[in-house]
Amino acid sequence: MADDALFPIGVPAGEGHVVDREDFVESLTQQLSDRVSVVLSAPRRTGKTSVALEVLRRLNSAGVHTAAIDLAGVLSLEEFADGLSAECLRNLPLVGRLSRAIGRSWRELLARPEIRLRLHDLELAASLRDWEDADPWQKVNLALALPELIGERTGRRFVVMMDEFQLVRDLGAAALLRRMRSVFQLQQHTAFLFLGSQGSLMHQLFESAREPFFRYAVGQPLPPVPDPAWRKYIRERLASRNRRIGEDALDAMLDATGGHPYDTMEVAYYTHLLARERPDPIDRACVLAAVDQTEDLLQAVFQAEIEALGPKARLVLGRLAHARPVYTAEDRSQSALRAAVRELLQAGVLVRHGRGRYAFGEPMLARHLRRT
Repeated sequence: MADDALFPIGVPAGEGHVVDREDFVESLTQQLSDRVSVVLSAPRRTGKTSVALEVLRRLNSAGVHTAAIDLAGVLSLEEFADGLSAECLRNLPLVGRLSRAIGRSWRELLARPEIRLRLHDLELAASLRDWEDADPWQKVNLALALPELIGERTGRRFVVMMDEFQLVRDLGAAALLRRMRSVFQLQQHTAFLFLGSQGSLMHQLFESAREPFFRYAVGQPLPPVPDPAWRKYIRERLASRNRRIGEDALDAMLDATGGHPYDTMEVAYYTHLLARERPDPIDRACVLAAVDQTEDLLQAVFQAEIEALGPKARLVLGRLAHARPVYTAEDRSQSALRAAVRELLQAGVLVRHGRGRYAFGEPMLARHLRRT
């Protein structure tokens, strides 16, 4: 494997650690290469960013320009324009080489030329010499146009990934979305991969007829990692450190995590740490100790997630965690409980398993609720 980390946690999984999603990655890579824009919406810590970065890596290897920006770290229109422009311009070898050689920013290197782009009846122009003093919307215009400009000049496709895209409303409300759509819909070399962790907001952005991005991109569900794939991956990773793990130990690990990507990686990592002083192969007791350690570390995360929910949503989760019915005859307002269930489904906290049947998207959250 290209990545030396045994079990990557806290960071997107590198090459070789995107477990079993090969067909999905290949399909996504092909769609974006064919200039089909895609929406990938899934709860946090389920591996969507790792999948997206692997797709970008493959596109790069195939000669496609790529750029990636995470809107979770962007606080203003100007930061958005700066970040997207810098990501796009690193695809120009001359800019990258000169910037590294003399330690200057791309804005200093491109202090003189004017960039002008005409797409049908839309013309965008900006002088980089005046970048620092430019109006934020002028910067945004140039940033949005850069992928197409670079693709047009080089004769290559360009794919832009925007992570946590639902946060775009915090930057420029509907005005920014309208500006994006007006620029993107005219581009001939560029496709976009929109990621989001808040399913209800992403659905609204791309499925509501009132929104500028209505039906602009194809929605793709992130597939789960099958149990056999996890077993194969964990065995191979431990074997790279000359360790083995028993089937009953793997059963305990996957029963606890439910195959949730982040939690499974974390339990596997702490299993490896705890096993260093124990006999080989790794047994069930070692895994259960690692599960307890992982749950202790996730306690603050789970508690913050629970406290952010309304009282009815917390009631629903408590009942499900203890295998009790969501609705009871004593409930005064079942409509409020139904609204809470919808909230939890949209947030990815729950997943539907048939009519009236729900499960935790992250099984270790259920364990946490039972212990508190």
